[in-house]
Amino acid sequence: MAGIFEIPFCVYMKVSFPHNFVSKKTRTMEKVILKCDDYSILEVGLERLYDIASFIVNENYKHHATGSIPHNINNEIDNIYDDEVIYSPNALYYVVIDKGGKMIGSIRTFKWNKFIKTPMEKIFNISPLEKVKNSSTSSFWHIGRFAINSKAGFSTIKLFKQLMILAITPIVNDNESYMFAETDSHLLRVMNSLGIETIQLGKSETYLASETIPICSSRKGLLPFYSTYHNLQ
Repeated sequence: MAGIFEIPFCVYMKVSFPHNFVSKKTRTMEKVILKCDDYSILEVGLERLYDIASFIVNENYKHHATGSIPHNINNEIDNIYDDEVIYSPNALYYVVIDKGGKMIGSIRTFKWNKFIKTPMEKIFNISPLEKVKNSSTSSFWHIGRFAINSKAGFSTIKLFKQLMILAITPIVNDNESYMFAETDSHLLRVMNSLGIETIQLGKSETYLASETIPICSSRKGLLPFYSTYHNLQ
């Protein structure tokens, strides 16, 4: 990540975190959640899903790949986009744009219905239902599609905290809930150092040129991070 320095000023806009998501037909909007001197965080709808998929794939290869970007990159973008169309009725999407309107970050969280095949199942062949003892009474939220342009020119660690707070807020507001995700090994160390308690669910795999690890965290495991940074501006 880029060097850390403070952002002069940020303002949170009024925002709510629904548990009963509206249908995907009505979730085609852009709403400013946070506005800073250098960037804005927006909640977006279906119309930005392909942009998010393209940003995720390209940023991962730029950041992690040692060789040239593979020729089948468009197939990977299409696969992610197709998955997100399926997840979108129960998902919240956030993108970060700079002052020129360029996308420089993204994250997504969705409430899993315990039936749809998740990225964790596709990449690792792991189902959270097999890893959590009280899975029948628990709710599960998947966080993914996270990326930040490391050359954005400001504190990416602060932006990471802001995006994670947005992503986990519906989880900490949902009793008996669990987060699950596939995360880069370096990012996992950052998450743990910031107070997010995680459990590794399986061996790492290479995904989008990065060593990726399947993890989960209980609501309780997210609370230390949330309590520390939920008012960050």
